[in-house]
Amino acid sequence: MNRVSKTTAEYPMETLTVAALRRADLEGVDPSPGQSVQLVVVDAKRRSVNHV
Repeated sequence: MNRVSKTTAEYPMETLTVAALRRADLEGVDPSPGQSVQLVVVDAKRRSVNHV
């Protein structure tokens, strides 16, 4: 489980966590800083919303 520490726009790099947050945005979920999120990584070599 990961804890969100910033809004998606505030992360400087595209990490797996950021990709998961972007996926959540696409699905209509808006995790706020301080919330915990769970993610499933489909392809760890790619860091796009299509792989989390």
